[in-house]
Amino acid sequence: MATERPLAGLGVLLVRAARAPDRFAEGLEAAGARVYRHPVLAIRPLPPAGSLARRLARADLLIFTSRNAAELALARLAAEGETLPPVPLAAVGPETAAPLAESGRAVAVPARRDSEGLLALPELAAVRGRRVLILAGEGGRELLREALRERGAEVEKLALYRREADRSQGAAIAARLARGEVEAVALHSGETLDALLACLDPPDRRRLTALAALVPGRRVAELARRRGFARLVVAESALAEAMVEALCDWYTSRRAGSGGGSNGRGEPKLP
Repeated sequence: MATERPLAGLGVLLVRAARAPDRFAEGLEAAGARVYRHPVLAIRPLPPAGSLARRLARADLLIFTSRNAAELALARLAAEGETLPPVPLAAVGPETAAPLAESGRAVAVPARRDSEGLLALPELAAVRGRRVLILAGEGGRELLREALRERGAEVEKLALYRREADRSQGAAIAARLARGEVEAVALHSGETLDALLACLDPPDRRRLTALAALVPGRRVAELARRRGFARLVVAESALAEAMVEALCDWYTSRRAGSGGGSNGRGEPKLP
């Protein structure tokens, strides 16, 4: 990075569901950004339906698709006086794997932080006849479950929580947009993007879509384009380090007056 605080002076709107610790927000602040946290999604745990430990014990492989799923599963097991069964574990990324690894378990983690990355893991290649349980939030993509079934696995999905839109942040976000306090918004998912837009009236949506949109990859980038964002900074993945690095690269180029450039994925950066 060109300076020790390459994001000094940049206001970033962070709207994903609150989490602690938040390595992404911490990385932005360490780089000098002003981070405005206004979560437009809330995580609501779903009530347990029977013993989680017994449900997990019937599986040959457990896959966790979010940190929320991992933390909620561990907390529920602890409340039952149980621990994870001695079966292979896979997680969509390092942040999801962290609480599982802290319990002393080995966790398979893909290089690419999404369903496609999980499907490329050697541990998920030969699953014919195996019972796979996916621990996740309500809704979401079905690619992982469908692909594993095509490989011959018996696949179930267990939703441990739901994400609910929280429109209470709309007025505060609109006020920040009107005052020009933010130049970039971090959009970690299409669900977060839609919840954010639902919080705002049309004039405020126009102010929002004039910002630089920091997104984790092509899929969310395309969703953002369709919602009206013309200026995108596309990170290699949703990992905190990748998102911060992409924003630092763009902001450094912008301040240097280089006119933007490419982020190495063929996606445009903000000019």
